[in-house]
Amino acid sequence: MGGENIQQKKIKVVMKCSKLLELAAADDVSSFVSEVEQHKMNVDDVSFWYGRRFSSKLKMGFAHRTPLMIASLYGSIQVVKYLISTKNVDVNKTSGTDGVTALHCAAAGGSLTSVEVGKLLVNAGADVSVQDADGSKPGDVIARGLCR
Repeated sequence: MGGENIQQKKIKVVMKCSKLLELAAADDVSSFVSEVEQHKMNVDDVSFWYGRRFSSKLKMGFAHRTPLMIASLYGSIQVVKYLISTKNVDVNKTSGTDGVTALHCAAAGGSLTSVEVGKLLVNAGADVSVQDADGSKPGDVIARGLCR
């Protein structure tokens, strides 16, 4: 039986994409670009990220995230700028687990550069009216965070 089964191939893709999420969180744009080019990766692929769920400040769990979502969450300006410049990302892509977009992530992240990331996303076509699985728009996420 030479060759991997489909499940093994999927796991390898998820692991490669997870590395991109780590680099996006760290705003390590040079390593991010190198990883993308070396492995010919799609910068809009979804992988799993473990963290606080948007709908609850107490619950942790895995969520589907793209590199743009994670870069936006952590305020990783250089990676956000790179991803938008590739024109290979959908700035309005929603997560399969909770329906959030990169703009929701930027609003929830609370980093010092969240406002700048939000502006970059909106200028790239992010829709401020997209609702997540809880019915929240990115502006609602900001308001909820301020009230905690």
